[in-house]
Amino acid sequence: MKYTFQYSLEIDFQSHALQLLPEAAGMDFTYLDQLLDSLSELISNTTWPRSLQGEFLNYVTLDVYEFGYAIRTEAAAGRWTVAVSLMRPLQERSEYALAAAIDPSFSEDYLTRLNTLTEEKFSRQHRGMVEGARGKIDQWVKKSHGIDGHFEASRTLNKVGSEMLHHAIGLSREHEEIAKARPELLKMATGRVLAAVAIVLLAIKVIGEADTSAWRKTSGIVNLLQANGNCN
Repeated sequence: MKYTFQYSLEIDFQSHALQLLPEAAGMDFTYLDQLLDSLSELISNTTWPRSLQGEFLNYVTLDVYEFGYAIRTEAAAGRWTVAVSLMRPLQERSEYALAAAIDPSFSEDYLTRLNTLTEEKFSRQHRGMVEGARGKIDQWVKKSHGIDGHFEASRTLNKVGSEMLHHAIGLSREHEEIAKARPELLKMATGRVLAAVAIVLLAIKVIGEADTSAWRKTSGIVNLLQANGNCN
């Protein structure tokens, strides 16, 4: 008996986050490169708190950049299975950044968790970091601080990212479907990075370091992409 695996691209390409983007975002990597270059500059030019919280924020925002850059590299090489599988960790790292900005104890909890897991040789299951991060973020939102459309879009798209991580088996091998869907997949990749960058911007604003030229430049690029998308 012959078994075949065939992945069918059934993705909601009409999601809010993709509608934020101009159609040209699906044509080439111009917008994605702008976001990544600006994020790299933003991270390098942010003065982080001289504390465990600041060290954690520096590292985790660098992770956001690395995941975004890896998505761009894999997408450019046509390795879409890997590119879409990186969307979920990109999402989660950005939420770690916001949670750590909101509550410095998140960084301390991370170290405690890591040390405990190491001591127990990973023999017990512990509550995931992402649940802890979202708990802190949700509590913060309830205190009327509010969040913007980028964060809402990011939270919604996380469900897609999670499914793609687990079910994008053989995605890159579906050449005909990939060729048809490539513009929307590229828009999706750009949208995921856009949402992550927006959350990093918010985290930096929370710690009081938004009054810099790098922050304003990156914020301007994010807002311009949204404005161009809304005009289409």
